[in-house]
Amino acid sequence: MNGFKNLLVKLGMRQDIMLALTLVAVIFMMVLPLPTILVDVLIAVNLTFAIILLMVAIYLRNPVNLTTLPAVLLISTLFRLALSITTTRLILLDADAGAIIETFGNFVIAGNIVVGLVVFLIITVVQFVVITKGSERIAEVSARFSLDGMPGKQMSIDSDLRSGGIDLDEARRRRTNLEKESSLYGAMDGAMKFVKGDAIAGLVIIFVNIIGGISIGTMQNDLSMGEALEIYSILTIGDGLIAQIPALFMSIAAGTIVTRVATDESQDLGSDIGRQIIAEPRALQIATIALLGFAFIPGFPTLTFFSLALIVGCGALYMFFKQKKLVESEIESRYWDSSQPGDDDDAAFALLSSVPVKLLLAANLRDNVLPGDLNKKLNRVRTELAQSLGLPFPKFSMQISDRLPADGYEMQIDEIPVNEATGVLDRNLVLALADQQTLIQLGLDAQAAVGNAASWVPVTAIASLQDERISYHQGMDILIYLVSSSLRRHADNFIGVQETHKLLTDYEREYPDLVAEVRQSVPVMRQTEILKRLVSEDISIKNFRIVLETLAEWGNREKDPIMLTEYVRAGLKRQISHHYLNESNTLPAYLLTQDTEDTIRNSIRQTASGSFVALDTAILNTMIDEVRSKNSDAKSNGLSAVLLSSVDVRRHMRTLLENEGFDIPVLSNQDLTNDTRIQSLGYISFGDNTVQPAA
Repeated sequence: MNGFKNLLVKLGMRQDIMLALTLVAVIFMMVLPLPTILVDVLIAVNLTFAIILLMVAIYLRNPVNLTTLPAVLLISTLFRLALSITTTRLILLDADAGAIIETFGNFVIAGNIVVGLVVFLIITVVQFVVITKGSERIAEVSARFSLDGMPGKQMSIDSDLRSGGIDLDEARRRRTNLEKESSLYGAMDGAMKFVKGDAIAGLVIIFVNIIGGISIGTMQNDLSMGEALEIYSILTIGDGLIAQIPALFMSIAAGTIVTRVATDESQDLGSDIGRQIIAEPRALQIATIALLGFAFIPGFPTLTFFSLALIVGCGALYMFFKQKKLVESEIESRYWDSSQPGDDDDAAFALLSSVPVKLLLAANLRDNVLPGDLNKKLNRVRTELAQSLGLPFPKFSMQISDRLPADGYEMQIDEIPVNEATGVLDRNLVLALADQQTLIQLGLDAQAAVGNAASWVPVTAIASLQDERISYHQGMDILIYLVSSSLRRHADNFIGVQETHKLLTDYEREYPDLVAEVRQSVPVMRQTEILKRLVSEDISIKNFRIVLETLAEWGNREKDPIMLTEYVRAGLKRQISHHYLNESNTLPAYLLTQDTEDTIRNSIRQTASGSFVALDTAILNTMIDEVRSKNSDAKSNGLSAVLLSSVDVRRHMRTLLENEGFDIPVLSNQDLTNDTRIQSLGYISFGDNTVQPAA
């Protein structure tokens, strides 16, 4: 017993020997008589193998994964033909071909020989004319196109390999798959002839069995024509059907494989069909309407069509909402950057570079903010700022953050926070001249916002604001405004050596001599510092030609980037003057007193790293308080004021105010054209404090 078990194990491990023994057994089946019990086993094996192959064809992802199919079709066809010869011998000699054939014949015929013959002929014709003929033609065309397209596909693989799109291993894998595909379809073109011949042989065998059986029954066994016809027709039709059904399964399997179009998304055949056919909900919706129309046709089963319409309609609704959810998820995954640090090397190296601009939103805002809409508005901000400052801005990275408080947001530049707030996206900001006191008098629950001319009010107050004709902005508009303001204030972070080099390269096409002169007199690093200083003070570099001409004029004589920046500003005086003019074409400005300028001038200290102003803290605070007060007065009167000073004091005054958080423009007379009308709003001084520079 153990020896027999070991033999079976060894045979199971040597599939080559099993295949050889099977082929030898098939040949012996054609010439040696077999007992009916063994014939029943072989018929069951034939049916089982056909079902297995059909299931393999259904779950096969790519035809190339079953390159042995042509050989399998050959062996299975030979096995069925040998089995048909064996059953024919048993039918004609013993009028007994086993329990399966007799049972199948009685079940199909059901007492009517004509019905059995018709069923058998229909199955055979369907297999021969429809399935086998179509599969044969598809295999023939696929083989021809596969062979014709092989040179082009090989050239495409070589091109991808040379361009670095794929590595050598991937190229080898693709070439191997290409050879397999060509060989498979070429072999299938011939293998389908076996299936076709099997169907023809089945027709011949059934007529031979009926004619031969009737002849033997009447001439040798002394049976009447009716008795012989009854006995041999049952066995013949049972034999034909039990042979044709596995053959039909094999034909369907072969046809399924040769008609399969493999893609990267391919799964099993059922999943692919279901995904592709019901992928468009409108098709199911139209089918539902058509079924409802059939239900109202007189004579048609109304209940049946109504039931089908209900089933298809429910499927259409399900697919509609599923597709909508998938689209929303796709949009969300496209715009929300949910990437987290990983353990692999690629993720580790990706973390070495910071994200230029990142917008973080609180977790509770995920469902309240449409990422696609927000992304469009942010891109519009980028475009507007680029057109305004002449500087390209990087794309936004939007991300949901669990660490932010509810309704909060945070904007980061180079992953360093530059602006954050809470409550922006769930309340309305009332702007214009409606301060908190005015809104309270109107019976509104107002909270003071930044500045005296704006307040927070609940969303329910919108109707009242509209009745009073008070301008307001909702949360998304406020967020976009805050983001735009932050980007403008930190615009100098987005220009470096690479961006400067690109600007020079772009202008070199139109002004080659000018760019060559500037490259020779002013290094790119110095140019970058000048551009940074300009955009940091909201001076557009869109007129880059003027910037280059000024640098070409002064570059050989002046090496200090600070002074070169002042010369460039003087070159852009028309642009600067126009930028700060109000609707009346006047420039509202506060002027520094002569004493104030002298104090700042005398407080300038020169060091190896540059110059700075060393003012006494009390004096500095007095000046800052005065600037704050007068700037607030100007805003309350609807004016956007600037500070005017001498050119040598301007940048130091700007630095002092910037260090205290003031974003008020500081200009010099050199920045303005001669025809600029200045509206003097007053003077900035140190008051009564003793003017003494800090030690």
